[in-house]
Amino acid sequence: MTWNWMIFLLGAAGALAPEIVRLYKLRARARLRFRPVHAVVSLVFLGLGGLVAVIFPADTPFQAFYLGVSLPTLISALAAKPVAAAPGTDRPRRLEEAVGLRAYLGALFA
Repeated sequence: MTWNWMIFLLGAAGALAPEIVRLYKLRARARLRFRPVHAVVSLVFLGLGGLVAVIFPADTPFQAFYLGVSLPTLISALAAKPVAAAPGTDRPRRLEEAVGLRAYLGALFA
């Protein structure tokens, strides 16, 4: 594995892209406040996005960015507990109901 700063930075930018879009959508809320924990989590995602892009074989800038963008999905899948069936059915609950971001971050910083 060879270290490539361009691939790292593109993966990091990709990891932050979903967060930037989310914050843009929330800009109209009057109660939107900056919290230090949010900055720490964003920096962790930035570093992980860059690292994932370098570790995985990202041969093009698009691949590096895409690996960064897909990082939150990868982490959610790894952190997910087995999804139990919805009460009274054989169908599993939606993944969003089983593991939410608030529960994930609460467990992370508990």
